Amino acid sequence: MKKRIIAFISAFTVCMSLNADFSANAMISLGDIDGSGSINSADASMILEEYSVSSTSGISRFTNAQKQAADVNKDGTVDASDASDVLNYYGYMSTGGDMLIEYFLANKPSDSSGNDSSQDTQMQKLLIEMGKAVNKERAAAGLQPLKITPYLMEISAVRADETVKIFSHTRPDGTSCFTILDDIKVPYYHLGEIIAAGSSTVSGTLEQWRSSTQGHWQEIMRSGNTHMGIGVAYEPNSTYGWYWEIFFVETAGSLEGEYIP
Repeated sequence: MKKRIIAFISAFTVCMSLNADFSANAMISLGDIDGSGSINSADASMILEEYSVSSTSGISRFTNAQKQAADVNKDGTVDASDASDVLNYYGYMSTGGDMLIEYFLANKPSDSSGNDSSQDTQMQKLLIEMGKAVNKERAAAGLQPLKITPYLMEISAVRADETVKIFSHTRPDGTSCFTILDDIKVPYYHLGEIIAAGSSTVSGTLEQWRSSTQGHWQEIMRSGNTHMGIGVAYEPNSTYGWYWEIFFVETAGSLEGEYIP
C-alpha cells in the first residue's frame, strides 16, 4: 500500500495550562485467552476488548472457556482489573520469572487500601474511557468511529512512556515517533500522533486538544482515519505527571483484533 501522509502534532499548549473467534471446546488455561500457550499483552488486550464491548452492549463475545480464563482474579467478572493482572504477570515473565500465574496472583502485593494493582487498573479504565470519548466526539460530528487493535495499543503504550522522558514526537533514540510502527503489520495511507501532558482525566485532556491551535482536534476529527492506539503514563516525579498519546492510522480493510471501544 502506498504511504501518503504523516502528520506530526503535539500538545505544547498543555505546558502553558500547567503554569496557570475461538472454539467453544478449546482448553484454555488461566490468563491465556487466545489459547496460544503463553500469556502476554495480546491476552490483556482481548480482555479489555471484551470488557469494552460487554459493558456497552451487554453482549459477551467470549466463550465460556474464555470467560473462565479471563477472570484471573476470580471475582466473577471480566474487567480492566483482570487485564491489569495479566499485564503484570506478562511483565514478570518477561524479566525471567517462572511462577505460574495462579501463584503469582496469590502472592502479589496490595496497595494500602487493599486494592490489588490499583494504578494499573485505573490506567486500563482510562484507556477505555478515552477511546469511547473520542468516538463520541466523532459521532457527534457525523464521523465513523475509530477502531482499536492490540498492536496499536501496544505501541501507544510505549510512546506514552517515551513522552515521559522527552515530550516530543521525536523518540528518545532521536528517531521519528512513527518509526515505532511496523508497516508490514499496519500498511497505511496516513499516520498521525497527538500528545498531551498534565491532566489526569479524559475530559481534561480532550479539552486541551480541543482548544489547541496546533491541529490536535483536526486529527481527532479527520474523516479518513480508521484506527487508533491510545497510551497513558503516570510518573509523579516527572515534569508534568500525566502523559497521553493517541496514534492515528488510515488504512484499507481490517486489522487483526480490531474492535470499536
